[in-house]
Amino acid sequence: MTRRALTPASGDEPLKEALRRAQLKPTVQMVATLRVLARAEGEWLGGEDIYRQLMMSGQPVSLATIYRVVKKLVSCGIVVRMWQEQYGSRRALYCQRADEPAPAGLPPGGLRIRDSDANVWIPVGDKNKCEILLDALRQCGISPGHRCEIEIDGMPDLHPAKHEEPQC
Repeated sequence: MTRRALTPASGDEPLKEALRRAQLKPTVQMVATLRVLARAEGEWLGGEDIYRQLMMSGQPVSLATIYRVVKKLVSCGIVVRMWQEQYGSRRALYCQRADEPAPAGLPPGGLRIRDSDANVWIPVGDKNKCEILLDALRQCGISPGHRCEIEIDGMPDLHPAKHEEPQC
């Protein structure tokens, strides 16, 4: 089997620019990994999925390199990681972060929570709850204006009944 070196694809400039904005050097491996995630269009992929797609496209790269690159992309916020539990084991899945505008009606300084299972944003309308959550985030070193993710595990069912509109 003949292996080709990783080569830049046309249309990679926005990916390279996103990496530069995150103060990362746009290496060929990093751009190729981000390209696979961008082409997934919001679908969650595991490291092995990314590796397989790059290998099938003739771009040799090691699985260790994929995980090293994805770890950097997650730490700078370009990629989001979530854990999938299945058959008693956990698997990390990755997705390129979507630059979503604030939803209509979210006031400046407003707060919303994403329910990943239901794929909906829930605005926090109660000012006291909003202040408590913002204060907790500040205490964790997260400054206003930054996006963050909070993972809650082991909580009772928080999903409202299907007929109710989610709100906090």
